[in-house]
Amino acid sequence: MKTHLLIPTMFLAACATTGTGAGGGSKSSAPFQGLEAVNKRRAEITDASKTVMDCLKSKASDPPMKGGIFAVTADATGKMTVTPVRWEGPADKKQCVVDTAGKTTLTPLPGPAVGALWEFMAPGEKIVDATVPKDLEEKLASLQMAAGAEVEACAQQNLPPDFPADTEVAFFVDREGQVYVPTVVKSTAKDGGYDTCVQGVVSKQKFPAINVPKPVGLTFRFHTGRLEKL
Repeated sequence: MKTHLLIPTMFLAACATTGTGAGGGSKSSAPFQGLEAVNKRRAEITDASKTVMDCLKSKASDPPMKGGIFAVTADATGKMTVTPVRWEGPADKKQCVVDTAGKTTLTPLPGPAVGALWEFMAPGEKIVDATVPKDLEEKLASLQMAAGAEVEACAQQNLPPDFPADTEVAFFVDREGQVYVPTVVKSTAKDGGYDTCVQGVVSKQKFPAINVPKPVGLTFRFHTGRLEKL
């Protein structure tokens, strides 16, 4: 009997929008390790999708399965946590993806947790790109400002007084306004407690509902401490 298999496609939060959920990840005492390390970890997360492919096999007699999107986060120990974002198919196959990935451990990597999205599609389906809606773009500045006070608190708790730090966190927002896989992609703080705290602030933000076919990528930028003279 013929077996069908969903096709994996992965995408990362690469769309940068000036301004400041689910998936802050486990705490880490080590600071941000650099963008090269983040990209290496993202590549490992992408490659780890192979471990769940058996979950997505189906026969013609099985219930319909169109696929879906999962948020995947790997902490400093390499432990992966998978959260379904959207799924169209049998519930047992969705749970199989979550359980199987949760038993897969990547190589340890110091620093804040790193995340990416897995998207699985039925053969022949067209990949749909998601762009940031204009009405959301107009609200980003005020949304970042609201989160800024919490980021300042992170600085007060973890950094010396007036210590200058610039931090960028990439993440996804789905149609319900939920944040997924916030990942530090730049930090000059050199402090793991601060980096993880800022990541946690972003993970807790709630965005307005948006009309998008799948999660959109954003990047929030924060500065704390004194401003450097030009």
